[in-house]
Amino acid sequence: MNIGKIYFLALVFLASNLGADCGEKRRAVKTLTDAGAAKVADLQHPKEVSIREMTGWHRGKPIKKSMLKLANAARLNKQEKTIYLTRGHLSNVKYEADDQGYHLILSDGQGRTIIAETVSTDCAAGSPFLEQIQKVQAAVEERFGAKEKFRRHDIDLAVVVTGPAFFDFAHGQRGHADNYVEIHPILDIRFE
Repeated sequence: MNIGKIYFLALVFLASNLGADCGEKRRAVKTLTDAGAAKVADLQHPKEVSIREMTGWHRGKPIKKSMLKLANAARLNKQEKTIYLTRGHLSNVKYEADDQGYHLILSDGQGRTIIAETVSTDCAAGSPFLEQIQKVQAAVEERFGAKEKFRRHDIDLAVVVTGPAFFDFAHGQRGHADNYVEIHPILDIRFE
């Protein structure tokens, strides 16, 4: 690849991400823009899983700072390579202005919670799942309002979300599972 082509691709990447701060920690994996995104299991045949099952998964060894570059580009385990469908009760929605996504807290009604997150289309530029990501972002905005700084509590709405599992880091997020597993990004959402 010549230097001109590399420069052009870098400019396209930067331009597509100017609207949002997409985060640094494992950004490519959580936006489905990593090299392994196209190999994530078929969206048409998601594996159904309960919140209880997800919160019981072993996340593997913690990622050290020295491993962060590899972790940014690689999926950690088979769960991060699989599309799941899970049902829960939506209890909280928060718009996150920094990455322009929505943070949803899902509960199984028995004290277990997970986070499911949308991804802005700016952050997901180049993802093979961009169309699904756009539809989910639009559905959440239609249901809860346009992009504003808001937080809605005590919603208690039955919801079905579909997307890959993602093991996040502890960073003070509300509603996290003990193992920090999430559905991230959400590729389909149904409010019931």
